[in-house]
Amino acid sequence: MNPLIPIIVVLLSNFLGAIGVLLLKLGSKEVTWNVKVLLTNPKILIGFFCSCISAAIFIIMLKFGNLSVLYSLSSTTYIWITLFSRSYLNEMIPPLRYVGIFGIVVGVIFIVL
Repeated sequence: MNPLIPIIVVLLSNFLGAIGVLLLKLGSKEVTWNVKVLLTNPKILIGFFCSCISAAIFIIMLKFGNLSVLYSLSSTTYIWITLFSRSYLNEMIPPLRYVGIFGIVVGVIFIVL
C-alpha cells in the first residue's frame, strides 16, 4: 500500500471526528438528565456515530502506517474544531490561537516528511 494512503485516510477520519464533536456540542444544548432525551437527540446520535466511525477508521489505518506518524496527525483535529467553533458556534478565537494552529500545521508537515 502506498504510504500516503493511511495518512490521507487518517486526516479525513480526523475531519469526520471533528464533525462528530461539533454535532455533540450542538446537540448538548437540548440535553437534560433524561436518558430518553439523550438517546433520541439526532445531533447527539449522529455525532456519536461520526466519532465512532472516525475511531474505527483510525484503528484500521494503524495496520498500514507508523503509529508515530498517524497518531501525530490527530492534532489536526484542533484545527478543524477551531474553524468549526468560529463558523458554526460563533465562538471568538483569540489571535494567539491562530498562531498555535499554524504551529500545529508546521509540526504535522515535519512529522509526515
